[in-house]
Amino acid sequence: MRHFLIFGAIILSACSQAAKTPIKMDKAHPFTGCWESEDGQAREIWSADPSGWLFGYAVNRDADQKVTFFEQMRIADGVLTVIGPNDDAVSFKQVQDSPDYIFENPDHDYPQRIIYRPSQDRLDAVISFMDGSQKVPFNKRACRE
Repeated sequence: MRHFLIFGAIILSACSQAAKTPIKMDKAHPFTGCWESEDGQAREIWSADPSGWLFGYAVNRDADQKVTFFEQMRIADGVLTVIGPNDDAVSFKQVQDSPDYIFENPDHDYPQRIIYRPSQDRLDAVISFMDGSQKVPFNKRACRE
């Protein structure tokens, strides 16, 4: 019993020391941050995990601030996975990462291509079919608050 208590004290001590060590996040990735439309009603927020994965979500609100659309995203190992409002997950393979980040899935109905164009204080995106038709732009600047 005494050995168990000593072992437990060592584990607790190690855990308390580990909890004091701050986690370093990769702020260098151009997606990391909060991005919003000109009217502030649509936001996309990305963060980097120490594993190298990027996690994000997009939310649109109406004039009364009620959520009208929501999706979650992650980028890991060259794949963008989008989980839509109906919990359906769709994956897009990354085919380019500079200067534009391009993700494609020719087997998906729409969109089949997602292009992110990061620049200073902006994260713009365009979705389309593989041939570039039916483009829909999403232009976002750094969040104001």
